[in-house]
Amino acid sequence: MTVRDLEVLGELRRDPELLAVADALRDVLRPRRRWLRPTSLALVMAVATLASAVGLIVANASAEKHGYDGPGLVPSNVSALTSERTRLDGIPKDLAGATGDLAPRARTVHVLGRGIAYAWVTASGRICSSALLSGGCLDSPRVPIDVIGADPDVVGSGKPPQVYGIASDEVQSVTTNLDDGRSITADVIKNFYVITLPEGVPPWIPMTVVANLKDGTSFSERVAGGSSG
Repeated sequence: MTVRDLEVLGELRRDPELLAVADALRDVLRPRRRWLRPTSLALVMAVATLASAVGLIVANASAEKHGYDGPGLVPSNVSALTSERTRLDGIPKDLAGATGDLAPRARTVHVLGRGIAYAWVTASGRICSSALLSGGCLDSPRVPIDVIGADPDVVGSGKPPQVYGIASDEVQSVTTNLDDGRSITADVIKNFYVITLPEGVPPWIPMTVVANLKDGTSFSERVAGGSSG
């Protein structure tokens, strides 16, 4: 499961027992922060574990997925997670202070993309990451890309929303096909992609996200859209 700033908050609010957690998470995922604070990361990891335990479904957890039978998002298929060139000796200050089984350890954190994402592999082999306004760990890695939608500032104003995530070694580029007919493609750089959506488009707009694989085939995932919370 990947925690999404808007989608997971909407799902958490459906359960009264988790309402307090949703409110706390909304507070720590405020706009204006490029990276999650140490306390924010710890809370995101806690919510990721809790959400997984109670079986919450985020907006695209039940999306239609087609066209892929490879190894998926496992450490051996994400070279940036095993390369010494991307590895950091210590823990970045943005991630320092996080505790628990999902927290990064020294010499496990790698820099993905153009330096905009941190990712690491836990002792149990799960891939976790912190990028832009989202953080979390993958539960079902048998897909070539992770898909996260978030607005970098205030929903509906300021900078346009983005679609981004980790991509496996097979992926050359990623395309978002919006239901209004517009398409945007971005190359994968060091196993990470970022697509900036058009102005005025909310991050929960229905779309199909396509991973364009290096062998000429593709994997598509239908994202039906979520809630603004």
